[in-house]
Amino acid sequence: YYFWKHHNEVNQRLSTYSTFNELKRDYIEGKIKLNTEEIKEIVIYGKPTVPINTQLQGCPVSNCILHTIKWRSDNAQMVIITNRKFPDVRFHKNQVWLAYDYEAPPNSRLNKRLGDKINFTATYRHDSTIHLPYGKLIKIPEFNSKLNNSNSLKPRNISATKKKTVAWIVSNCSPSSPRNLYAYELSKYITVDVYGKCNQRKCQYSKCHKMLRKHYKFYLSFENCLCQDYITEKFFENALMNNVIPVVMGASIEEYQSVAPPNSFIHVDQFASPKKLAEYLHYLDKNHTAFNEYFTWQDKWRVVLFPGRPECDFCLLANVIPFLKPSWYSDMRLWLTNSCEGRKLKWKEDQDFSPNDWFFV
Repeated sequence: YYFWKHHNEVNQRLSTYSTFNELKRDYIEGKIKLNTEEIKEIVIYGKPTVPINTQLQGCPVSNCILHTIKWRSDNAQMVIITNRKFPDVRFHKNQVWLAYDYEAPPNSRLNKRLGDKINFTATYRHDSTIHLPYGKLIKIPEFNSKLNNSNSLKPRNISATKKKTVAWIVSNCSPSSPRNLYAYELSKYITVDVYGKCNQRKCQYSKCHKMLRKHYKFYLSFENCLCQDYITEKFFENALMNNVIPVVMGASIEEYQSVAPPNSFIHVDQFASPKKLAEYLHYLDKNHTAFNEYFTWQDKWRVVLFPGRPECDFCLLANVIPFLKPSWYSDMRLWLTNSCEGRKLKWKEDQDFSPNDWFFV
């Protein structure tokens, strides 16, 4: 808070942007000039998932060095917090703190005691300062062939060669979401083949994807919790990039619609029960035309995993802070937990039943 009080007094004339995305757009379009001669230090508390101890290369702004040397925190323009450890105090009045996490709140490594210490966030949520999605669908004319992990397939009659119905690859056997019970109920009405740590069926990463692409028509893209915007590689990679129809659970229908083209997925909340969903999957299994309509999006869209480079956004943010209006989170614990609070499936499951043993059948 002290930083932003000082920030207001000194930089009131510059602070015209409400969001980082607006500022980033204007910088890329050349509407903002920055003095990038000074090296910006960014210290990371926790396990780094971005390049460290080297000046950035290939970023729009590259005058930053990211490192994990905590005793140099007093010189850092930004502190990035990725787990439960964070400094006792802000080291100087111009320093800002950013919370960085790809996990949903039930599995988040961030310390719930951060309180009002955080100025910025970098997560999968659309309302984060820096939005870091697990994947993105982009229109073909805008597709950058240099990006890795893109889906270059352009299938037509997907249904013709696939003989199996539903697959599910799962490693978290006790999630906070009701996905286990839902899958168990679904399996009463349609065959569900379970792979991964929670079942005796095993397959290596690349072989799993090849198996999905070759044999299966549907994939259970069930997240381990029901939270705002939480849409992971289970949707983008396991399903969309492997020519299977994703049956999704996690974010709301509207949140999936905001990131995916029409008729590219099936949401469990579109049906009153797993039985009703199974009936629809059986219909698609027997109707090649209706099934293949779920892949017409591939004529105009491609999937890219983990688009962008977080370290580039961190560096740009460290440079443009004077242009941003004051920002801090009054309660990080509430910001995290409110995104999942009260979220339930349309289907009313039996909360007293645990189907974990079913995984090993």
